[in-house]
Amino acid sequence: MVKERTRRPLELRWVDGSALGGESEPITNKPMAQRLVADLAAQEAVRLLRQSSHTGASWTGAGTEIVTKGGDPETPADWRPLQPGDIAVLVRSNHEGVLMHEALASYGIPAVTGGRGSLFATDAAGWLLRWLEAIGNPDSTKHARRLVTTPLFGWTANDLAGALAEADAAGTAPSSDVATRRWDAWLESVRGWSILWRKRGFIGAFYAALDTYGVLERLLTSTFGERAATDLRHLGELCHAEERRSRTGPLGVAEWLRQKCLGADEKDDTESIRLESDAQAVQIFTVHKSKGLEWPVVLLPFMWQERTSVKNDDFTVMWHEKLESGGQRLWLNVEAKGGATRLSAIKAATAEKLQENRRLLYVTLTRAAYHCVAWMGPLGSANSNSHDYALGAVALRDEEGKPAAEEPLVTLEALAESSNETIGVSIEQPIEAIEALAPDTSFEDLTARTWNPDRALTTAWQVASYSSMVKGRTSDDEEPQRPELVQELLTAGSAPETDGAKVEVEVPGALEQQNELIPSAKLFGGAEVGTWVHAVYENLDFQTGQSLKGDPLETLTETLGLQHGVTDGSQHEEVNGLIRRSLETPMGGGASGLDDAFTLADIGIADRVDEMAFDLKVGGGNRWSRGGPLDIRLDAEASTRALRLRLGDTSWGGDTWLRSVIERAQEKDAGKGVLPRIAGMLTGFIDLTFRVGDRYFVADYKTNRIAPIGEKRNSCIGHYNQAWMAWEMAHHGYHLQSLLYTVALHRLLQLRLGVGYDYDTHIGGHFYLFVRGMTGPDAPRDKGLCRGVYYDRWPKEVVEGIDRALYGVESATPLMSAGGAL
Repeated sequence: MVKERTRRPLELRWVDGSALGGESEPITNKPMAQRLVADLAAQEAVRLLRQSSHTGASWTGAGTEIVTKGGDPETPADWRPLQPGDIAVLVRSNHEGVLMHEALASYGIPAVTGGRGSLFATDAAGWLLRWLEAIGNPDSTKHARRLVTTPLFGWTANDLAGALAEADAAGTAPSSDVATRRWDAWLESVRGWSILWRKRGFIGAFYAALDTYGVLERLLTSTFGERAATDLRHLGELCHAEERRSRTGPLGVAEWLRQKCLGADEKDDTESIRLESDAQAVQIFTVHKSKGLEWPVVLLPFMWQERTSVKNDDFTVMWHEKLESGGQRLWLNVEAKGGATRLSAIKAATAEKLQENRRLLYVTLTRAAYHCVAWMGPLGSANSNSHDYALGAVALRDEEGKPAAEEPLVTLEALAESSNETIGVSIEQPIEAIEALAPDTSFEDLTARTWNPDRALTTAWQVASYSSMVKGRTSDDEEPQRPELVQELLTAGSAPETDGAKVEVEVPGALEQQNELIPSAKLFGGAEVGTWVHAVYENLDFQTGQSLKGDPLETLTETLGLQHGVTDGSQHEEVNGLIRRSLETPMGGGASGLDDAFTLADIGIADRVDEMAFDLKVGGGNRWSRGGPLDIRLDAEASTRALRLRLGDTSWGGDTWLRSVIERAQEKDAGKGVLPRIAGMLTGFIDLTFRVGDRYFVADYKTNRIAPIGEKRNSCIGHYNQAWMAWEMAHHGYHLQSLLYTVALHRLLQLRLGVGYDYDTHIGGHFYLFVRGMTGPDAPRDKGLCRGVYYDRWPKEVVEGIDRALYGVESATPLMSAGGAL
């Protein structure tokens, strides 16, 4: 109920030229009519929210209140003032919603748009695309200029011109002055985000950009800032998910976003934009999305835009025929104007359209619990008689249901008089300036709570990856977090991180002077190329050399290259050659136990799993809680004991690495071990898991250029011998990665093979394929293995020891977490 004596449940507001200060005539300019009615509806909201009442043509402060949900109208305590969130504005299109949002904002009324439009059709999608393109091309000033002038960073054209002029004028200044210039500082930011992506992925780089330049804070001060900030966060979540799914770089995610924008579908609920916030605000909804919803007050500014007639032009006419069986038959009339059945088809289609528009009118008029206001009149060039839309056709009819012959206002007044005070009719007068709503300042001043120094900043539970695991970062809940440690964590990332698994071992001896460059020396470096090559392997049938769909390798390489932002045809050819050579390079020999001639091309589709995902339970897994019965963490000391079991084995090339890792852990965290004391999940992906007979292997593709630091461009075939590959394994911590992959395979086979599983029988070992150095069937061998092929197998006692350390209990029996992790 609305406590306002002179208002009626349904108010019809007549709009014509008099609302513009002219004669009572049609307003045929549709855009003008749309803006006028949007403004009238916004003023209606202002009056309602000011707790005013309508007395004739004037407004006084008598009070607008509604009954609380489930309240008693006779109980004064159950009445409350009308709030913005009690009002909904229903529209039929995105354009109408934008007009209404702008009109409400101009009067200081908060409004949110819900359930309409595609997220990928928003302005924010374009801004984010510019950001991805810029950090994917960090040395491109063109992309940097396009990005800085988006609303994300807010530079005007004058700002950009001034910064560029400043940079040009100071082009010869000493390097110490460069950082103080705006343009150079901006370029450094873009390059920094590109580097940060490699360490922390999309989400880390994106939010660093937002935080560094205060993007969200600035957006929220603008008229539609809350809408833009909501869209930006939603898009960020989807881009993060796409990066995780495709494991691609900035240009790959940019291409994905570009395709989504080109195919944006506002009818796809999975791509719908979200409500800006849960704050009290007027709700702007499309009619179709309003079904089943209800608000105390509903405003209908644009119902006069609905047409019921079908033009007699050369377009196809479509309508449905109801069948006796209850179904429908779709009819299409494709005749040109003047065809024999054209007029009957138009008549049938018009009747159907009128019926559909009346159904939607019923939906809109029944969304209000207490009060509904609708605007109508001779608005737009097609509605000169006000009968060509559903609201006019229903309201402007005589007692027999036919279009009324009287003047529209006469008919409306008669309708109001016969409605038993349920319908009110009034004529909109010229808009007068009214004061916008002042923001609500009734809330109390907010103060930040003081941080309790005895409270831990982090917990032991986490979803860890190989990268985070080997860094050894953890939390010691039983110790207070020292202020200096808190500051260290808050500034993490500002300085290079030391990776506990990366060890600088002695560089192998120099190569012969005339050693030949690797065949793929012209292939770009970087994470984007790595993920592109991985994707090719994942979608390739090794035995046929074609894609899993039967397409040629060239087609597969080009398609995936474009998806990952690589458009250079010469690079596509480089990858084609690299893939072919790697398929033909023998992997067998040495200690692998495989036939010397064994290659990737010998692995059938039924004997391999690509990108095998794993979630290893660590400690109490997803049931872990501090102080509870499952407060079990990784046994860090046990992890060190297990690794020590391999010390002294000089056959695999990693003994120096292992000794250094253990010594470093003991120096840094005495008694805590190589791996951190965490609980939760260890997650990751294994590039290739394959089977040969009864033996199972894991393999990882590496596109690294192997050469001394600073000489990567001079990478030679000789750099892919066993000594140099072992050096590369130590330099990047791949030895520990291979151990965790082996543990994942060990747990899987325990579960799949049951009591018949035996480590020594079934675990074949791991291959690291440095594919740039795999030169084909005649590749030179070193220690029994072809160059580019690194093989090793972790001893059983080490794997079982690490397995028990991960569980945190002295048990070799596989345990399953509630989430099904191994």
